[in-house]
Amino acid sequence: MSRLILLTALLVVATLLPPLAHANTPLTWGPCPSEARAPDAECAEVTVPFAHNAPARGSITVTVSRIRATGERRGVLFGNPGGPGTDALGMFSAVRDVSFPVGLREHFDLVAMQPRGLRWSTPLECDTPVGAFAIGALLWQACDPQYVDTITTENTARDLDVVRQALGEDTVNLYGLSYGAALMADYATLFPHRVDKLVFDSGVAPDSRWLRLYTDRVPARTQRLHDLFDWIAQRDDIYGLGATPRAVYERWSDRIRQESGAPAPVPPPPAQPGDTPPELAPWTNEYLAIDDALTEPLWRTTQYAYPGVRPSRLYDLTIFVGLYRSSSWPEIADAIRHGMPDEATVPVPLSMQYVITAITCNENANPPATHTIPNTAWDYLTGGNRIVAEANVFGSGLICAGWQPITTPVPWSGEQLRHPPLVLHQTGDAAAPYTGGQALAATFDAQIITVDGGDHGVAIHDLPDTDRAVVNYLLHDD
Repeated sequence: MSRLILLTALLVVATLLPPLAHANTPLTWGPCPSEARAPDAECAEVTVPFAHNAPARGSITVTVSRIRATGERRGVLFGNPGGPGTDALGMFSAVRDVSFPVGLREHFDLVAMQPRGLRWSTPLECDTPVGAFAIGALLWQACDPQYVDTITTENTARDLDVVRQALGEDTVNLYGLSYGAALMADYATLFPHRVDKLVFDSGVAPDSRWLRLYTDRVPARTQRLHDLFDWIAQRDDIYGLGATPRAVYERWSDRIRQESGAPAPVPPPPAQPGDTPPELAPWTNEYLAIDDALTEPLWRTTQYAYPGVRPSRLYDLTIFVGLYRSSSWPEIADAIRHGMPDEATVPVPLSMQYVITAITCNENANPPATHTIPNTAWDYLTGGNRIVAEANVFGSGLICAGWQPITTPVPWSGEQLRHPPLVLHQTGDAAAPYTGGQALAATFDAQIITVDGGDHGVAIHDLPDTDRAVVNYLLHDD
C-alpha cells in the first residue's frame, strides 16, 4: 500500500512540474525558415510550457536560431531585436541590414529565439478579416482566449530559460535591443544566477511600460523627421530637393500626394530665412514669426478634404525606416526625387500586430490618458498629425479599450547579477527616448555609453569605438 501511495504521489508531482524532456533531449538542428535563412545559421524547435504557471495545460514550440562561434568560443550570447513582435531568428544574420561587432561573431554562439505568438513559433491566431486590425476587447475576443493570456514578456523570458536548458548552458550572455532590452531585463531579474554579461541597447524606462512610451517619444520622432529634411537640404547640390528643410518637406509632401491622393499627414518643419519670399526679405524676422504662428493651423485645414486617402509607401518608408536608421536617408531622398521603386512591399505579418497589442494590454502598468480620446478620434477621422495620433491611440488607452491587464510587469532589479550591465543609447533616439536608457542604467546600476546621434540602436550600427567597448565588456571582467 505504501508503495502504491508513493507511486501515486510521484505521478501527481510529475503532472505539476514543467516538462523537462526538452532540457535533456539533444536539439535537432536544420535549415532556418527561408525568410530568416543565412548560410551560417541553423535552427531547431524547442518545446516550452503553454503557461509556465500551469504546466499541466500542455506545451507549445518556439524556434531557435544559432550561428556558431568562428574562433575561440567564450559562451552563448542570446539576442532579441525588439518589437514586441519583431521576428528574431535572423537578427544576427548577414542578410539583415545591421552590423554587429565582429568580435561577437568570433567568440560567441549567437542564439535568437522566435518569441511565442509569432510565426515560426506557435503563432497567436486571431479571427480578424484580412487587411483589418481590431483593437482592445474586440481583438481579445477574436483571438484564442487561453493563448492570448500567455503572451507576456515574463512568459517569453521563461521560454528563454527553457532554451538555455535545452542548449545545456549553465549561464548565458544577453543582448537586448529596444523591447528586447525589456525582455532581457525580465530574464535578468527572474534568473540572475544564469546571467554572465548583459547589454541593454536602446531600452525603455521601467515606468514607461507601456502606454507612456508612445506619447513620451513624440517630440523625438518629430525632431528626427526634421533632421532628415535638414540632412537632405544640406545636400541640395546632390538631390536638388531644396536648400531648406521646409523646401524638402514640400517636395516630400507632393510625392506623398501623388501616391495617396492627400498631402503629407504631418505638419511642415519651421521656416528658415531661406524660405522667405524675396519680396519680403527686408521683413524676414516678421515673416518667420507670422509663418510660425500660422503654418500648422493652415496645414490642418488642408487635411479635411481627403476622406479616401490611399496608403503612401514613401510615408511608411520615412516613418518606419527613416526615423530609425539614417543610413536609409539617401534612399528616401531618391524616392522623393523619382518615386518609390515598383517592387512590392513585404506585408507585416498579422501575428506581429497581435503580439504588440497583447504585450501592451496584458501587462500595461500606466493609466490611460483618456482625456485625449476625443482629439485622437477626431485626428483619425479628419486627418490630423499622424505621428501624434498614432501615439495617442496607445497613450489614450484606445488600443486596449475593454482589455484589462492580466499581470503586472516584472519589477526590474540587478541586485543579484554577478556583473553590472552595459547600457547603450543614442541621445536623439526616436523609438526609445534617451531618458529611458538613463533610467534603465540607474535601475541596474549599469555603465552607460552615450552616442550623440538619433538612430535607434547602437551595437547594430558600424560605430568602431562602441563596438570595441561592447566586445571588451563581454570578453573581460575588468
